[in-house]
Amino acid sequence: MKLLRDIITIVCFVATFGAHAGEQLSGNAQCAANQPTNAELQLLQGTWQGFSLQRETGDGPIVKGTNTVTVTVTGNSLHFHRDTNFWFDTTITPVAGTEPKQLHATIKRGASSTGAVIVVIFKLEDGTLTLATDNGSAEALKVFEDAPNRYELRKVHKKMSGSGLHSLILEGPELHASLKTGPIDDDSVRHVKRAPGNPHVSTNADFVTGIARGASQGSLGSEGIRSVLYALYREKNDLGFYGLEAVSAADADRWEEALRKIWSVMGGIGHAQVHRKGLVLVVVWNDGVSPECWKAVNAKVVERLSGAL
Repeated sequence: MKLLRDIITIVCFVATFGAHAGEQLSGNAQCAANQPTNAELQLLQGTWQGFSLQRETGDGPIVKGTNTVTVTVTGNSLHFHRDTNFWFDTTITPVAGTEPKQLHATIKRGASSTGAVIVVIFKLEDGTLTLATDNGSAEALKVFEDAPNRYELRKVHKKMSGSGLHSLILEGPELHASLKTGPIDDDSVRHVKRAPGNPHVSTNADFVTGIARGASQGSLGSEGIRSVLYALYREKNDLGFYGLEAVSAADADRWEEALRKIWSVMGGIGHAQVHRKGLVLVVVWNDGVSPECWKAVNAKVVERLSGAL
């Protein structure tokens, strides 16, 4: 996101350089308006799965669809799939300054006319992405509840075979209602120059070393660690995970002993807790969240680790 903001700033400067004062103001305003639109598009990236909510008749009850709906957003491309008879490849353009939030989806291929533009309203709350349309109408809906076509979707996270870390790839609200999944930039990732996503599991050597150093407060390397998890959330202050999957039980024993010593002081004042299940160790830390949030997060970590291994 930091890189995206830098690029937007550069584009705005170049676009207005040498123009008249009035043109500069207009160009700057346009770039400023595009920033939230680009940020919203970034939040939609990835694969989402869920179900439809539709009315069987004009005034009948809303019923849940029986088919799994999958939506994949890559860049400004959105692929919608319900079944072999109902799917679309589209190009999407978020519209700035609308409430509810709105995007235009131009159909490139699929079960409808190529070139048709569908007006979609959307919201992302508590980890659930809701999309709604009015049967192809060019007018945007005002509310979600009465939409003829509504879809409620949750993000699908890639699982790593053989690792318990994937069970902790969670959005903030899945841990506690007060938590939001934090943005990742160079300033927010401790001991890591670049994080590809949040939360993120990886076997990349540089990333493993960075997270291992973060988990050990800079005192250890990455020997005996084959994959890692990094996650950052925000309540009134930050809360995060350093997850480590050891190569062997002996490596896990050695790391557990070291981590419990390293985090003992922070643990004593309720700012850190070390968990272990099998080869997986997780350091949960916080900079000052509510006691209810802290208790709930650690309980969820224990639950997820116990269910995954």
